[in-house]
Amino acid sequence: MDSEKTGQLIAACRKEKRLTQKELAAKLGVTNKAISKWETGQGMPDISILLKLSEILEVSVEELLSGEKVEKETLKAAEPAEIPPIKTHIKNVCMQKLKTIHIGKWTVIGTLLFAAAAVLLAAQLWYVAAGKRYDAEYIWDWMFWGFNGCVLILLYLGGLCLRRLRKLWKHPLFIAVMIAAFGFDILFGALTSHSVRSIVSISPDMSTAMVLKENTSDGKVTVYRNRRLWFVKPAESFPFSVDEMKLQWLTGDACAVTYVSSDDHGLHQYVVTYGDRSGGISYYYVQNAVLGQWYTDDNEYALNVMDGTEGGIYLTTPEGEEFYSYDQCMQYGTLALVFPREEPKWTLVMNKDCEIDSGTDLVKEGGTLTLCRVSMDKTAPILLNRVNKGGV
Repeated sequence: MDSEKTGQLIAACRKEKRLTQKELAAKLGVTNKAISKWETGQGMPDISILLKLSEILEVSVEELLSGEKVEKETLKAAEPAEIPPIKTHIKNVCMQKLKTIHIGKWTVIGTLLFAAAAVLLAAQLWYVAAGKRYDAEYIWDWMFWGFNGCVLILLYLGGLCLRRLRKLWKHPLFIAVMIAAFGFDILFGALTSHSVRSIVSISPDMSTAMVLKENTSDGKVTVYRNRRLWFVKPAESFPFSVDEMKLQWLTGDACAVTYVSSDDHGLHQYVVTYGDRSGGISYYYVQNAVLGQWYTDDNEYALNVMDGTEGGIYLTTPEGEEFYSYDQCMQYGTLALVFPREEPKWTLVMNKDCEIDSGTDLVKEGGTLTLCRVSMDKTAPILLNRVNKGGV
């Protein structure tokens, strides 16, 4: 055995495998110095690790001991099955390349932070360029300035994570510019967002979010409908200005807004609805869909919705009987009815268990209604069940 030739073979095979002395030593469980001694001919591998060394370097034990590789027989052209497949060769080369690529965790984090900043910035640019065209507004007006601040923070943190940008990002002048930009963003947000107050209410079953915006200078309130993400669009406005307001969800998709207005110093009711009980197939009138007699379980409240010449709503309460003609009622969406229109006393809503029968245009069996007194004080909803269909 020639230790120098063996050492030269070990060094050559190690380099072919793109392994450092440290990496080879780790695989064999020996020290770097041991590898160095083998490759310089100052020592030989122990017999107990020769087999493992041969497997790693992909040479035989005989070749290691002799210090020379045995030439392989020339492959015959008539035996193509012995030729390594091209795909396998390419795969092996790619795997070796991938092993040499090392991406630090901070590089990954920095890239993700920059990507998040790019998404927010794209949303901001869309809002500035096309928001008005599509009647799109943020739920809260301060969100525009808040997202600007988030973009600045994400860009700064992302730069600190990337080695190539870290030095520039830590420069005092750059830090001063970022702080100034962030400060101006907060200042402009505070100056421009106070004129509009956003009122956001989530339904008890978490299925719907109602967004109202009040102009603080004149008390005008506008109802907004959801678009996508954090954008909403204006829908309808309250007919009177608002001084004081009470919100009450009567179903998961209908919220009664009771308010007092300085315009006439009167009490008003506006029901914001989001659902439909016919699957969106057709428009219908609530009073026609709920024709019939409805009672509470204790018969304390009774509702009789009539059609024909005596059409109207008869309501029996512990205080007595009340009658409202249809022209006195105000319908909201396809779910709610407020009566009377001018001085609201009651709000009637079709619950989510209601379903319109396409044949009769009436609520199917099993549907219930919610009746609620209009008041700025706390009021309890009243559940009504149908006794029979069709006005009598």
